[in-house]
Amino acid sequence: MLEAYFDESFDESVLLVGGLVASESAWQALRSEWDAILSQRKLRVFGLADVLNGRGAFRTLPKDDRDDLIVCLSRAVERHVPAGVWIGLSFADLQTVLGRGERMPPGRQIQVAYDLASLGCVAAAEMIANRRPDPRVAVTFEAGQRGVGLLGDIEDQIRDPNVLLLAKANKRSEPALQAADLLVSALRRLSRPFSAPHLPTWNPHEQGVGPRSQVPLLDRLEGNWLSVERIEAMLGVMSSRTRSDQLRSRGSARKSRGAAPRRLS
Repeated sequence: MLEAYFDESFDESVLLVGGLVASESAWQALRSEWDAILSQRKLRVFGLADVLNGRGAFRTLPKDDRDDLIVCLSRAVERHVPAGVWIGLSFADLQTVLGRGERMPPGRQIQVAYDLASLGCVAAAEMIANRRPDPRVAVTFEAGQRGVGLLGDIEDQIRDPNVLLLAKANKRSEPALQAADLLVSALRRLSRPFSAPHLPTWNPHEQGVGPRSQVPLLDRLEGNWLSVERIEAMLGVMSSRTRSDQLRSRGSARKSRGAAPRRLS
């Protein structure tokens, strides 16, 4: 059985969800090496944003040492984890679709974008697992502010019985989620918008971010940007499944009530 761990990264323009897929033994090997790399530097937790900006536990660490930490952790991921996936979308495209119907508040738009990208990542993890004799995959998301509603929003959208678990975990205590943060955050920071089409492309020389070779596993990630048409199709499927589940639930409730024995007067 495979295990997949996903995290998100977003700014005012785009949102991405991405992460890594590997066997339980591969994850255990990565956790051991990840913790050892951090312990050598008297660190407990890795977060790419804090490393790049020299915040928190990294504020006294020289930039060269912070860059070296990113390289060492990236190579550890390469050695142990064979596959990674990501899905991204732009808020402009999402607004184009949402603008055709009922408008949502900005916070809800972020949640919808997160749900869409997460569903895409689960589907990608399913495809990777289906290449193996054991097609099962357990999926874990980072439990943060945006993850609070995630399980409730997408859990009912998963129809494959081989997706055994949709769970959430604390990034501070889970190296697998810290590795997902490294990859998806680097992916977003190494992209830049351009005019036509407007979705981001790679910018290896963006100021404040090292060359793309600093995180070489990015070249092996499987992913894609959701188009307007794909966003619209996914929202339509989610909506129809939700309505169908609601109707089944109401029908079951009526049937249950109808089967109840009548009280004699």
